[in-house]
Amino acid sequence: MRQHTGVIALFLFGGLFVLGLLALASMLGPGVSQADDATMHNCPQPSRWAVAVWGGDDGTDADQAFATCGEGAVVAAYDLDPQTQGWSRWFANQPQVSTLSTLDKWQGVIALGGAEVTASPTPTLSPSPTPTTVATPSPTPTPVTRSFTGQGDQAISSIQLDAGLTIVTLSHTGSSNFIVWLRDSTGEDVDLLANEIGSFDGSTALGIEVAGNYALDITADGAWTVEIEQMNPTSAPGVPQTFTGTGPKASPLFWLDKTLTTFEMNHDGSSNFIVWLLDSNGHEVDLLVNEIGSYDGSTASGLPAAGVHILDIEADGNWTISVQQ
Repeated sequence: MRQHTGVIALFLFGGLFVLGLLALASMLGPGVSQADDATMHNCPQPSRWAVAVWGGDDGTDADQAFATCGEGAVVAAYDLDPQTQGWSRWFANQPQVSTLSTLDKWQGVIALGGAEVTASPTPTLSPSPTPTTVATPSPTPTPVTRSFTGQGDQAISSIQLDAGLTIVTLSHTGSSNFIVWLRDSTGEDVDLLANEIGSFDGSTALGIEVAGNYALDITADGAWTVEIEQMNPTSAPGVPQTFTGTGPKASPLFWLDKTLTTFEMNHDGSSNFIVWLLDSNGHEVDLLVNEIGSYDGSTASGLPAAGVHILDIEADGNWTISVQQ
């Protein structure tokens, strides 16, 4: 609407502007030196109309001519052809609607100045903030390990265990039963750590709920070793991770965020394939698979909290588990 009003005003006062153009051109023509020719004379003030006259060569590109007033100094211009009484127009950066493409020497136009450019304020330098001391996370405590070796059946008591994640690694070189129970101070069963026939080399992860004295009750016909490792992990590598192994094993530690986690698992054995996800305290988070024989599948689990986790795997064959979030 504003543009239409401006055009109507131009037609109404076209005669006056033409007279002004002729007067200004006649004054400038004879008196301008050659050094001043390639400029636009009487450039408009910001947001105001003015009768401007081009002093350069014939056929000069209109963009180039108006640029001599300064960048953005002219945003629009009109020219009235005295022969046809038709208006030509020029708009900055709008060639698709501009019909005034060139200017001849001493050609006058009605030019509109651009908005006044406000100088950018000088930035104020803020004082440098006082450095903040960031606490360094405490490293994961060194695991406490207790090792036992023996031959044949044996009971080992007065084993002091703390509450928390515990990994038990066992081996046996006999040919008959190898059964290992962990019992508390009252003789109650806590966990069946191994139940195999013949040689054995594996590990298991569990959580000790209450600190106190515990005992190992071992049935074996050959040499054996039992290593109990307790830890309170606070950090571990993130996922994706892929773990491989054979038989019963506790996986390496890994970190999971509180988000949906997928587990891809396969097993080529003929007996139980059971996989538990445990947290950093050894608490059971999710039973990922409980099958007999070969297995190839996946499952998704939502975690109640972010933190260090571990897999407790029961198997009799080769297995692979991939974890990703």
